[in-house]
Amino acid sequence: MPIKVSYETDLAIEDIAPLWQDLAERAKPSFFLSWHWVACWLRESGLRPVLLTAKRNGVLIGLALLHRPAGRRPALLPALHLTSAGGGDRDSVFIEYNGFLASAADAAAVETAFVGFLLERPRFRRIDGGWATLTLPGVGDSIRTRLAETCLSIHAVASRPSPFIDLAAIRRSGRTYLDTRSSNCRQQIRRSIRLFEAAGGLHSQSATSVGEALATLDRLKLLHQRRWQARNQPGAFASPFFERFHRRLVCEAWPGGHVDLVALRLGDETVGCLYNFIHEGIAYAYQSGIDLSRDDRHKPGLMLHALTAQRYMDMGLERYLLLAGDSRYKTSLATGSETLHWLVARRPGLAANLGRAADMVERLARGLARRLPMTAP
Repeated sequence: MPIKVSYETDLAIEDIAPLWQDLAERAKPSFFLSWHWVACWLRESGLRPVLLTAKRNGVLIGLALLHRPAGRRPALLPALHLTSAGGGDRDSVFIEYNGFLASAADAAAVETAFVGFLLERPRFRRIDGGWATLTLPGVGDSIRTRLAETCLSIHAVASRPSPFIDLAAIRRSGRTYLDTRSSNCRQQIRRSIRLFEAAGGLHSQSATSVGEALATLDRLKLLHQRRWQARNQPGAFASPFFERFHRRLVCEAWPGGHVDLVALRLGDETVGCLYNFIHEGIAYAYQSGIDLSRDDRHKPGLMLHALTAQRYMDMGLERYLLLAGDSRYKTSLATGSETLHWLVARRPGLAANLGRAADMVERLARGLARRLPMTAP
């Protein structure tokens, strides 16, 4: 059956909610495309993106949110951004496993229909859904492949490994999680456990209420910021939007079991915290705060992830996603990896050339702004 694609603009969140919730219940998307994440992002950002819908025989099978930022680009170069704001504070939450909302059975057909529909839009006009540049952050291989089959000029701003732990496979093998790791990784984790236990009272605990979850998030923030500021980096919580978004997300998603905030304590001292999501049998290691003040033999972060992976395996979860990045601790913990892409797709010809020129001007402007002294308003 043919797929009919349409789009609507300036919708309120109340208009999007029933459509997204209904399809998400059937599509079983990643947490980043669940209504918990999307609703929180829409409410906190205040954005009103374009909503693409795909229907087959009158039945909704696909959705996508495309934001068109105002004022950042020349009017002749309209840009669209998939489930993202197009830069700035509202993208500080860093979406991954992004894409079009569709079931696994309909994903390929919906991707083809949406891409085909977008290619029929004007190139240089904002009306009628026109666009010259399409940005797709944190998407998988399938969307990249679909775009590569078109006339679009595709630029991968970044392609990053996303390591994961296949909990279901380990469970079927009858082994513990730690038994699957290399001898060096096992040794480091076991030595770290012994060292902490010798200091007395080591235990990890998940928050058992929203209040506990928010308190653990506060401790995580303290440890996280301390670590990154020691490296002369701002840290994730330097963004007001980031903290506001996640405090709201915890309040709204924790009651349904979709947020897991874990604290590793040595007596009354917190030595590590994890902020994870749990959705459709998948756990996501989203953010952490680790105390690295001890000597290198202590591996609180590695140890906490290993203990948490075993707990998730015992809970019957299928996978533990460590998310994008090739940090050594992730490759040590992972049993496999997939790839996520941050893509920019441009219309061919003049649109592509002008888009590259506009990108260059933006990069130069940002570089100049970083070099200018800060002055009081």
